[in-house]
Amino acid sequence: MMISAFDLAAGWSMARTSAALAIVSLLCLSSSSMAVGRRLRTRICTTLQRLRRRQRRSWQDIKQDKETALFRCDTFHADVILVLGGDRHRELTAVRLFHEKAIVSALALPHHQHKSRIHIDYTRTPLILSSGTIGPDDLPSYLPPSLCITFDRRAICTLTNFTSLSSSFQAQGVRRVLVLTSSSHLPRALAVGSVVLGAGAIDVRGLGIEGSGGGGQGEEGWLRRGRDYVRAWVWVVFGWEWRGVVAWVHPTRKAEEG
Repeated sequence: MMISAFDLAAGWSMARTSAALAIVSLLCLSSSSMAVGRRLRTRICTTLQRLRRRQRRSWQDIKQDKETALFRCDTFHADVILVLGGDRHRELTAVRLFHEKAIVSALALPHHQHKSRIHIDYTRTPLILSSGTIGPDDLPSYLPPSLCITFDRRAICTLTNFTSLSSSFQAQGVRRVLVLTSSSHLPRALAVGSVVLGAGAIDVRGLGIEGSGGGGQGEEGWLRRGRDYVRAWVWVVFGWEWRGVVAWVHPTRKAEEG
C-alpha cells in the first residue's frame, strides 16, 4: 500500500504534537509534589487528546477538499492578513500594498514556500494590524472607507500577537492566516503562529516585508526562535502568556484591552 505525501505530513504533524507534550509530561513526573504532578499530567493528557482531535479533524477536512488535495503545493486562500507591528514604514507599506492589491506580487515568497500559491480576495479579506506604531489617524487620506483595516493593540510580544487573536479567529471560522512581518522576524513568527493557531486547526503562512532599515538583517538566532517556540507550547498546554515577564523586561510596551 502506497503512502501519500499528504498522509506523511499529517502523521508528522501529529507526531510533533505528541512528542512536545510528552517532554512536558516527563518534566511533571519529576515534580516533588505527587498531587501537583498528577494534576499536571491530567491536564497534559486532556490537552493532548484535544489537540489530536482538532488536528485529525483539520487534516480530514483538508483531505476532502479537492482544491487543496496537494499538501502545501496548493493555493493558499488567506482568510485574514495579519501584520505584526513594530516599524512604521513596514506597517504603512503593508497598508499601501493592501490598497493596491499587490501584496503577493510585490513580496517574495520565503524559500521553503516556493511551491505555494497565495491568493487574497481583497474585497473580503480583512487586514489586522497587531500592536503597530500607527493608528487610524496615520492612514493615508486616499484610502477608501470600504477598505477593511482593523487595529488590535492587545499584544506586547510575538507570542501575544497570536494568542490575543486565537479565540476570535476560531469563533469567526478563520482557517488560513497570512502573516506579514520583517524577513528576519518571519521564521520566529511562523514558528510561534504554527503552534498557537495550529492548535485551533488554523494554517499559517508568511511573507517578508521590510521596514525603514531595509533588508540587510539576517534571520534571528535559533535561541530566540527556540525560546518563543517553547513559550508557545506552554501557552497551548497551560494558557500562560508570560505577560508579566515581558512587561518587566520591556517596560515601554503597553497593551490595550480590545
